[in-house]
Formats: sequence, structure tokens, C-alpha cells
Amino acid sequence: MHQTTFKVGDDDTLVLESDDFFHKNDEESTVGNNNCETEDSDKDSIADTHNQTFVEEQAETRKTKSEIVRGVLESDSEKVEDHFTQHFEVEIADDLAEELDHKHAWKLQQLDKWDVLGNLRLTHPVKRLEVPTPYAEQSFQSLNIKQSLCSNFAETMRLCCKAADCGKFTPLQLELFSVINRYKDLYYPERTAAHGEQLRVLYCLHSLNHVLKTRSKILHHNSKLSKRGVTGEEYRDHGFTRPKVLVLVPFRESALRIVNVLSQLLMTNEDAMIINKKRFQSEYGWTEEDGRKPYKPDDYEATFSGNIDDCFKIGIKVTKKSLRLYSDFYNADIIIASPLGLRTLIGSDGDDERDFDYLSSIEVLIIDQADTLLMQNWEHVLHTVDHLHLQPKEAHGMDLSRVRMWALAGLSKYYRQTLIFSSIPAPEISLLFTKHCWNYGGKVQVSNPIKTGIICQVTIQLPQVFQRISVDSFTAQAEERFRFFTQKVLPQYKDPVMAHTLVYVSSYFDFIRLRNFARSEELNCAVVCEYTKDEDAISAKRLFARRRNPKQLMFFSERYHFFHRYRVRGIKHLIFYDLPRYAHFYSELCNMIRWRDQIDNISCTAIYSKYDALRLAGIVGTDRASLMINSTKAVHMFLTGSEKNQ
Repeated sequence: MHQTTFKVGDDDTLVLESDDFFHKNDEESTVGNNNCETEDSDKDSIADTHNQTFVEEQAETRKTKSEIVRGVLESDSEKVEDHFTQHFEVEIADDLAEELDHKHAWKLQQLDKWDVLGNLRLTHPVKRLEVPTPYAEQSFQSLNIKQSLCSNFAETMRLCCKAADCGKFTPLQLELFSVINRYKDLYYPERTAAHGEQLRVLYCLHSLNHVLKTRSKILHHNSKLSKRGVTGEEYRDHGFTRPKVLVLVPFRESALRIVNVLSQLLMTNEDAMIINKKRFQSEYGWTEEDGRKPYKPDDYEATFSGNIDDCFKIGIKVTKKSLRLYSDFYNADIIIASPLGLRTLIGSDGDDERDFDYLSSIEVLIIDQADTLLMQNWEHVLHTVDHLHLQPKEAHGMDLSRVRMWALAGLSKYYRQTLIFSSIPAPEISLLFTKHCWNYGGKVQVSNPIKTGIICQVTIQLPQVFQRISVDSFTAQAEERFRFFTQKVLPQYKDPVMAHTLVYVSSYFDFIRLRNFARSEELNCAVVCEYTKDEDAISAKRLFARRRNPKQLMFFSERYHFFHRYRVRGIKHLIFYDLPRYAHFYSELCNMIRWRDQIDNISCTAIYSKYDALRLAGIVGTDRASLMINSTKAVHMFLTGSEKNQ
């Protein structure tokens, strides 16, 4: 095992002798490892040779004694105020560590309403309470942000967010940073396309701040150890492996934007050094095709712009003034990946080649656009989280004398910060936040009531019937929903007068079950899902829309609608087998009904249970949803629109 040491040169500078963990020779970092896409030379990048990079890193580490001393003093002063130091250098008590896995050790507390975020719920260990309050000051120095990041923040906000007054945090960023900077977990389910870039800049700032502070502390300890020649508990500053930040996003376009923000925050264009930049832009960029594109809603355009390949992974090595893209995972500080991309490396039980040791020391986990990941395959997200903080199978050059004691004790998951950003509240995401996030610092969830719901955006005069099914448990609702639909609802729509009925199904498993049932009953229907070929989907929609001898029913999956957002013509009757995850899908589909000459023969029916409270609230509002779930009546009817809308 090796450790970083320094010697004093003739010119009164500290010279790097060896660094097997933090500043490896770039040639060593690219040999014999298949954990990520291998590193290429890039002739047109700003720094295009290994020698240039090595010289730059050596020059960077040759700090004068006065610089090292000044850095040590800064580190010592941060111990009182800096939440980075407070969070990661505190050994949690043994009794607290034993209880954190149990539900009774946690307490839920409603916080006072914040001006921008609104209602917050704090979950914290019973034996440890630290209530976050919004930062009153917007001085970056007072928030313990690295000076190099502060100086580039304004330009980053101007370029990435088109912000006019970009020399400080926006009100939303300031309140979110009041939680994030205290190293508490955060679940923010109100992400929108309008402020999505603000969130991206914020968590990129936090990630770089975390990586640079880790780097500074290691360099300070290296300088001390080079003088004393002995190690001590106070110099434990490593994890088992180098990667500290993991960012999960759905598409390559998201990764491209993150790298752009990281580079803007870390360096100005004049002194930029991005290794393998040209290769990255060619693989993650996108050239818009010429020609007229069909109209799509604004939220669709925001989600599916750019390169939407969902299988990728990239390691990023961070130094003071450079980013090395395509770094081997074990030599990277930040990993940006899609859940599917990581799944190809992690593998499954029984696979011959598996590798996930690089996830053993993740200290900041960021899941952005979690709702899109939910529509892709949420199982891949859970699989990745399940492989965090496991005991490494190999040493990977670690120095055990520098590994933190809480990491050796298997307590890393209690120190990890998790940040989740989603555009919708979803039970699956809430379950991940509840069952897989154990940050001893506590966790904060934004939870605001919905006043009116999306039903007010249904513009046509349409009777809408909500029918509640009675279920005893969450696991029993799938069977009860199927029984209710096939025995109570479907028989009413078999008559030819009820033709042009679209059945919207949000769960793919329910969709397969209904499709098989329709085939066994020889129903006159069409089926369209995300796996339907384009030509088959076009044919099915054409047969459904025609006025003569149309298909009686069309079973329509939510994921198909999410990934395509085509307008479906010919709908007279709409059945929501279960409520849509995205509330605006409800009004969007209702407004597709355009049979103006048959206003008395159009309808909408929605089936729900008490476990659909979040989805129902998005449609009718929180207060009305509560009344509908707790009412003695199982049927509720709404009539939207007026004669003016026809």
C-alpha cells in the first residue's frame, strides 16, 4: 500500500514524491480496467496529452509552505462552522448507530412554512435533532463555498440559466441550499422545466464543493504526514475507493448539461482544461434533424431534447483547474450514469463478471429527474442503491491507515447524503427516500398541498365519474381493481353504441393482464404500449378512430403516452383503469375528446382506491381528494366546461 508524501525542495517548495490514491499518474489510471468507457486521446481538446496533464497536476501540488500553512489554518477554522467537517468528522455514538436501522429511532416533525419551499417535513433520529432554517445571508463566503467556485457562479448562472441578476442565489436556490449545505437528505418533488437548470447548477456547485474540500483536506494531511512521518486517527480522510459523488440521470443530454455546468463552475474559458472534451461532445451531443417536427407539449420538449440514449456511464476526475472525462471509475471523483448503464457493470447474482466496489465510498448521491427514471425502469435505480457501501472485494490501492473509522465499521450509509429531484410526488420515490436513506443528519421532504388540481384544465363539457374500490391492503388492490373492471365497468362498454372507448393503464403489468383477458374473451379491441412497433401503433389508432366499424376498445399504456405524446383521435369514452402518475395526462386525454355533434354520448370514468391519494390529489386537489377517499359514497361525479367551450 502507498500513501502520498512530500519532501522539501531546494526552492522551499513541497514536491510530490508519490500519490497512489489521489494523484495517480494518468498512464496508470487507464490500464487494464473495464469499469467504464476507456479513455481516448483527443487531439483537439484543450489538453490532449498525458504528459501535459501530469505536469499540470505536479505544478498544482507544488505549493509553497505558506500556502500549505494557510490551507491548514482554513481547514482548522472550518471545524467550527463548516458543515462538511461537522458531518464527516463526527463519530456517531454506538447506541445511535445500532438504532438507526429501526423505525422507532426516527421522528417526523413538521417545520414552519418557508417562503419559497412551503411546507417541509423533517425526519431525524430521536437522539439527534438539528432543525434547518433558511439562510438569511447570500454571501458565498459565509456558506463555506470554495472561492474558485464563488468567482465563477455568476457567469455559470448567466450561461446555463439565462439569469439576469446572477451574482447570487435565486430565492429557490437559497432555501434549497439551506438544506443541502447542512448535509441533510432532500426530496424535492416540484421540479419543473422552468427552474430545472437552477437545480442542476445548485447540486453541481454542492458536488464540486464537496470534492474540492475532500481534496484540500487530503493535501493538508499529506503535508503534515510528510513532516511527522507517523499516522494518527486525525489523518483518516479516505474511503475505501476514490469516487465520492454519484449522479443518476435518465439521458445523455442530462449528463452533457451537468458536465457543462461543472466546467463553468470550476474554471473560466480562459484557463479551461477539459481532457477528452471532443470525444465527449461527439458521444453525448446531438445534432437536430432538419424538417418539420410534429407539435409536442412544452414539458415533453424539455424532457426529450438532445441525446436521449439511456445507457451510459462516465467517470470524472476533478483537480483545481481541470476536468478529466472518461476517467477510470477508481480514479474518478464524480460518476455520472444512467441506472441502466450502471446495471450493466453491477450485474446480477450469478454473473461471472461483476464490479461495484467503486460504489463503496459514495458520500453524495444525487438522483435528478427521478420521475423520468421511474418511467424507464425503477428497478435499476433500486438495484444501484442496494449496491452502495458494500464491503469491497479488492483493495484498489487503498491505505487502511487513512480510511475513516466509520467506513471501516460499516457505517458509511449513515453518512451518505441523498438528493432527489422529481417533477411529481410518487409512492415509489417516497419509499426509496424512506427505506434506503439513513443519513444521521436527518432528511427533509417538501410536501405542499395541491389547491385545485388539474381537473380545472379540462376545457370541454364532460361528465367525469370517479369510482372508488374498497381494498384491505396495498397488495390486494391489483386483484380487486381487475375484478371491478371486468365485472362492473367493462360490461357497460361492450354495446356498439359505446364504441371508441380508450382504456388508459398506467401499470405495464396490469396492461399485460388486460391484453391477455381481451384476447381470451375475443374482444374487438386494439392494444398500444411502449413495445408496440410504430407501424402497428399507427394502424391500431387508425382502426380505432374510423367512424365505420371501429375498434370497440383500445388499451393504451401510460409509458407509450409518456414517450410519444401523440394525439389520439376518435375518443368518445375514456376509462382510467388507474389514475395517471402525471396529473396533467388526465386533462390532456380528456381534452382529446372532440365529438362535438354527440355531446350526450361522451364520458370519462376513473377507478381509484385509498392508496391513490397522491395521484388523486394531483387531479382534484388535496382537500377534495381527502373527502373522496374518506367519504361513505364510492361514486363521485364532476362536470367540467360549459356551452362556451363547445
